[in-house]
Amino acid sequence: MIRTRQRILIVPGEAGGLEDLEKVIEDNGLDIVRTGSGSEAMKRLAEEPFKLILIEDFLSGASGLELCRQIRQNDIYADIPVYVLTEDASKYSRREIARAGGDGAIIRPFDEIEVWSRFEARLKMGETERVLKGALQNINSLTTFGEELLFAFDPFSFDYLTSMDMVVKQIIRATSDAAGKAQKVILGVIDETQTWQWYEYESVFGKLSRTGLLLGADDVIGFMVEKGKRVIFLNEEDIDLPSVSPLVTVFKSHYIPVENIVAYLSEKLCIAALNYDQRVSETNALVLNSLVMQSLFLKSLADRIRETEDAFTYTVETLARSAEANDDDVGNHIIRVGHFSALLAEKIGLSVQFCKTIAIQAQVHDIGKVHLPRELLTKPGKLTDEEWELSRRHTLFGAKIMGHHPRLKMARNIALTHHERWDGTGYPRGLKGEEIPIEGRIVSLADHYDALRNARSYKRAYSHEEVCKILLEGDHRTKPSHLDPKLLKAFSELHQKFEKMYDDMSAEKR
Repeated sequence: MIRTRQRILIVPGEAGGLEDLEKVIEDNGLDIVRTGSGSEAMKRLAEEPFKLILIEDFLSGASGLELCRQIRQNDIYADIPVYVLTEDASKYSRREIARAGGDGAIIRPFDEIEVWSRFEARLKMGETERVLKGALQNINSLTTFGEELLFAFDPFSFDYLTSMDMVVKQIIRATSDAAGKAQKVILGVIDETQTWQWYEYESVFGKLSRTGLLLGADDVIGFMVEKGKRVIFLNEEDIDLPSVSPLVTVFKSHYIPVENIVAYLSEKLCIAALNYDQRVSETNALVLNSLVMQSLFLKSLADRIRETEDAFTYTVETLARSAEANDDDVGNHIIRVGHFSALLAEKIGLSVQFCKTIAIQAQVHDIGKVHLPRELLTKPGKLTDEEWELSRRHTLFGAKIMGHHPRLKMARNIALTHHERWDGTGYPRGLKGEEIPIEGRIVSLADHYDALRNARSYKRAYSHEEVCKILLEGDHRTKPSHLDPKLLKAFSELHQKFEKMYDDMSAEKR
């Protein structure tokens, strides 16, 4: 259970006579713990927190200052006020007490009410310091959390549940000495099917554990609508109120005890932090709200970026399809070339992002053909020199269409260079070797394979085995020297995947 009364540790000595002071302390709502020796005092300090320590001057086997020094050697107790009780006002100077780490001396005989007033003022000061320290820790935690979220943010791999795991890590107790944290967190999120999914979080041996929870949302959402608030905090005295019982009953029906709670409740997200080791306040609610808002913002941003990317991809694919309007290709040529290109790019170790990009932008390799007459593209016989020269210009037309936008740089390079050759005999510029951008070299091989497999008005379709022989050994038109040798080697190692991909995607078209 959460301890709502503050505790004071008294280490009495030989003089005794502290009963009246203890009564004043207890009458003001604090509990007293008495120990018989300095060693017992240190043991009790290690077991539970205290708000103030009062030490008699003469202890069994040690002085009050010696125990004071021992307490101050441990940073965990640095914020606990320590007073030394003595009958000799001249025995300890303020400097000696301060050097030992004490906050002052209480001189016998004393007025109990006056001493309590002194303690009370120091406790209030300590509480203010604790609140300020906690606020600073919260600010630092929120800043760190925001930085971690932003640095790890990738809209295309963003996972909402993983981001909520990060939120939970900020508010749950990972270790027994982590003060101001929740013992358990309950999370409810709406999935893609608009169904509530519930999870229970706990820290197990310092590691976050998330397990599924069969929990209905009706009572929780009903409570939210009734209260009209997104963020709430409730302490022990609030738990049994009739207005709160629907929310608490939901958790207790699943054998989840509730001592206090801080919760964020909305139509698509519920997160409840339960059983903090101290009273919860608006500060806890503000921290939870800030953490959730950061995660929701990145989710919204990721959704918008994905939608924009989908629209971009759709536009590129539509543009690529327009190049087929005047062509006699009735297959999935442009899509297959994109997939073949990604396959080759992955094989030679290019980045995941490069592979994704080339799969889409390779589809516009022949976009320049929209400027060519239909009769030229579908002519069954050999082209004249003038017709061939015009046909070769589709690379320049394509580069002009794609323009100079950074997002379409790869598409422009592909449209312009996919007919360049490794040995420098290609067009339109006769580039050689690595003068040709890698995306142009990749699409050149992918386009060669698919064009040879596909039947056109001026040629028959070749089998996979025939195409492999042509690409790797050459024929009257195609020579291995036309293609990047590194890519040819990659093709030779994965050509069976080319065959399967071609067959599968051709079957889809039929």
